[in-house]
Amino acid sequence: MWKWWSVWGSVVLALGLGTGFFPGSSTWATVDHCYVRMGDWTPDETRCTGHWSTAGFTVTGGVHGVTVGGSEWPAIGPQQPDGWYEVRVSDSAHNHSAVAVPGAAVVYPALVWLVRVVLLLVVVASVVVLVNRARDRWYLRAYERELRNR
Repeated sequence: MWKWWSVWGSVVLALGLGTGFFPGSSTWATVDHCYVRMGDWTPDETRCTGHWSTAGFTVTGGVHGVTVGGSEWPAIGPQQPDGWYEVRVSDSAHNHSAVAVPGAAVVYPALVWLVRVVLLLVVVASVVVLVNRARDRWYLRAYERELRNR
């Protein structure tokens, strides 16, 4: 039985920390810097860094899924030799709902909600199994008492 609970507990802990639902964690990632490299025949590449909190610790790392573009993202520095240049992060794009682990955050809205729904389903399934096991034990003990009293 302890193996079952250790696996489910680990899954709930990992999903809860990743989605920011534990104390000291945040469901938001703040974008600090973004870099863009223009593509000739391919879409522009973006690379953003930011910070968020996980389990009470502020973590800095890559923020994946930030949509960079338009007039709100002007270049603020010269182009580097490798083709990357820094753009100013617009005020409306500083904070994003995110799934975050200590090294990276993902801000794709569909993925964020998918992970949150999976977390909810895992917690609900765990509670249902716990209640059913407790009920089954109660019925078993009641049956054993009935057999002893005969």
